[in-house]
Amino acid sequence: FSDYMKEWLESISNTKAKTTIGGYESNVLSIICPYFEQKQISLKDLKTIDLQDFYDYQYSLNKKARTVKHYHDNIHKALEKARKTKLIDTNPADDCELEKPAQFIPTVYSAKEMTNFLEKLKGTTLETPVLITSFLGLRRSETLGIKWNRINFEENTITIAHTVTITTISKKRLVIKKDITKNDSSYRTLPMPPILKEYLQILREKQKEDKKFFGNSYQNKDNYVCVNMEGKLILPDTFTKGFAKFLKDNNLKKIRVHDLRHTVGSLLINNGSTLREVQEWLGHSNVQTTEIYTHLDSNTKIHSANVIESLFAPVY
Repeated sequence: FSDYMKEWLESISNTKAKTTIGGYESNVLSIICPYFEQKQISLKDLKTIDLQDFYDYQYSLNKKARTVKHYHDNIHKALEKARKTKLIDTNPADDCELEKPAQFIPTVYSAKEMTNFLEKLKGTTLETPVLITSFLGLRRSETLGIKWNRINFEENTITIAHTVTITTISKKRLVIKKDITKNDSSYRTLPMPPILKEYLQILREKQKEDKKFFGNSYQNKDNYVCVNMEGKLILPDTFTKGFAKFLKDNNLKKIRVHDLRHTVGSLLINNGSTLREVQEWLGHSNVQTTEIYTHLDSNTKIHSANVIESLFAPVY
C-alpha cells in the first residue's frame, strides 16, 4: 500500500497545481508512507480497520481533525483510483470515521487595535504588504501578486488577477507565480480608497528612484508592487515571519497575516456592510452560499471601500 501511494502521487504530479502537489507530497511521503511501510500491508489486503487505526494514531499525537482529514482525502483519492482501475474491488476508506473539525474562529483586531497597529507599522519594510492587505482584505498570495499594471490610478481601481505562493516539491522550495482565471471568484476589481491611492502613488515614485539608483542590479522585472529597495519580491514566508516578529517586538496581540483579512471582514460587518457586500469585497466563494450571494455592482463595493477608508483615516 505504501508503494502504491508513492506511485499514485507520481501519477498525478502533472495533473494538479504545484501547490496542491506540494501539499499532497508532504502528507504522503512524510506521514502516510512511513506509517504503512512499518505495517507492510499490501494494497489488496488493506482494510478499513487499518486506515482507522492510522487516523486514531494521528489523533493520539494531537493532530488537528482538519489535518487528519487531509490525510484521509489523499488516501481516499488514491484508493478510489485503485478501485476504478480494478486493482481493488472496494475502497476501504469509504467507511472510516473521522472526528469533525472544530469550527475555526479567527483572532481579529478591533478598529482601535488596527489603527494602533498601523501607526506602529509606518516606515517599516512590512508597511506596503500589510497596508494593502488591511485596506483590501486580500489573501497573502493576492497581496504579494499585485502588479503595477493592475492598478488604475485614473479609474481608482485595483484588479486582483495574480498570486504568489510557495511550495516544496521533491525537497525543493518553489515560488509559484500564476494568473487568476477570470471565472474564479478570486478574480475581482476593487475600488481604491483615496488613502491607499496616495500611498501607492508615493511608493511608485520611490521605486522609480530605487530603480535608477540600483541600475541593472534592480530585480523587479515583473513589475510587482511588494518589493524591497533592491526590487526583490517579498515572498510569502518572509512576509509571515516578519509579520510575527513585528507583533512580538512591539508587544501587539498575536494574529496571523490571514487574520488581517478576517479583521477587514469583521470591521465591514460591524460598520454596516451587508454579508453580500463583504463576500464580494473579499472575493470569497462558498459552495453552501453560492446561490444566495449574487454578483454586486461597483456601487456596493464603493460602500465597502468608504467604510475601510473611514476606519483607517486617523492613521493615514
